[in-house]
Amino acid sequence: MDPTLRIVTHMPLTELWNSAGPLSAAKVRALDREDIAGLLRLAGVNFVVADCGHPLRWIPPTERYRFWQDEAKPRIAAPGKRLFLEDFPELYGYMASEWQTNRGEIVVLLEKHH
Repeated sequence: MDPTLRIVTHMPLTELWNSAGPLSAAKVRALDREDIAGLLRLAGVNFVVADCGHPLRWIPPTERYRFWQDEAKPRIAAPGKRLFLEDFPELYGYMASEWQTNRGEIVVLLEKHH
C-alpha cells in the first residue's frame, strides 16, 4: 500500500507512519498540557494529529509553536480521565501521548476526538 494513502481507521494508534512508510517508534507515556510544554522546551519535538478517516497530519516544525498555542493547548484532555467534548472549544479534544523513534526523536501524537 502507498503510505501516502494510508488513513487512520481506529484509535488508540499502535504505530506511526509518514509518507515513506511505518516508523520504528514506541509509545512512551500519556501526556497532559504541562508534560507537552516541558517537551517543547527540548529541541526537535514533532507533532502529529490522528483523526479517524484521515491520513496522519504531521505539523511542520516551523509551525509547531503556533499549532501548540492556537490549536492543541486548549484541547488537551487529562490522561486517564473521560473526555467530555463540551469541555473543549469547538467540541473536540485531543488525547496526547509521547512516542520515541529508534533515532531518539520525540513525537507528540494527538488523537482527535469529536
